[in-house]
Amino acid sequence: MRTKGRPRVTWPHSRPDCWPQFGLNSQADAIYRACSEVMSMSTARPPAARGGRFAEVGRVVGLLLAGAIVLWALFVGLGELIVHFWVHSRFGRADGSVDRYFAGHRSGTGNTVTLVVVYFADTITVAVLTAVVAVGVFLAVRRLREPLFLVAAVAGEVLTFLAVTSIVDRHRPAVVRLDASPPTSSFPSGHTAAAVCVYGGIALLCGVLIRRRNVRRLMWVVAGALPVLVAVGRLYRGMHFPTDVLAGGVLGVLWLTWLMKVYPLGKAPARARTRA
Repeated sequence: MRTKGRPRVTWPHSRPDCWPQFGLNSQADAIYRACSEVMSMSTARPPAARGGRFAEVGRVVGLLLAGAIVLWALFVGLGELIVHFWVHSRFGRADGSVDRYFAGHRSGTGNTVTLVVVYFADTITVAVLTAVVAVGVFLAVRRLREPLFLVAAVAGEVLTFLAVTSIVDRHRPAVVRLDASPPTSSFPSGHTAAAVCVYGGIALLCGVLIRRRNVRRLMWVVAGALPVLVAVGRLYRGMHFPTDVLAGGVLGVLWLTWLMKVYPLGKAPARARTRA
């Protein structure tokens, strides 16, 4: 059928049946692949889409920084109230009595157990665990969202904690301490906050990447129990007041909650979800 003007040429969805008769199999395959690539390029995302992605990254980073600043101001204010007013009240004296009780009831077994428990939230442990899990998750899902979530959970907590302790100057409990005192303030407990963020972050990742409900529940039990055990261990070893470990736990929970709000985890690709 003739049409006016230049005839319309369309590329077939498959090779013409006549090509094999002329020995054009390899040439036809090459031409077909080349034309398919050209046609697919016409549907590629425009540069504006990439610009939108950078804008989204900027929005997330800005919101995370804003949340960290709010938490910093909140805990600096709370810490200053404790240092200048709380410690002189009967509640403050009760705060210190807990450490004196633990110091008076120490034992060799208790010293060993608390040393092991606290090690789960030590700086080196948290750094190595975060790196190993982040790399492992990236190799499993082949995308950055999940690894970056865990890194942001730990890094944000550490930076906020250090910023707070640079302002709040609370002395360690007046008991014999079983660990070397770091140069940071006693308020808040960085070990407790780190335990909440790293193990809570891993539990959240397991909720996305692992199918088995029992495994997910087990990880949430670990994520809930370890920060409590770390907090008790730090009290036992004379490193913090009860209000310090409580503030550290709250700091970790608030930061992890804000991170989930700003940078939520979606469903992982089907190939990345494991039955383990």
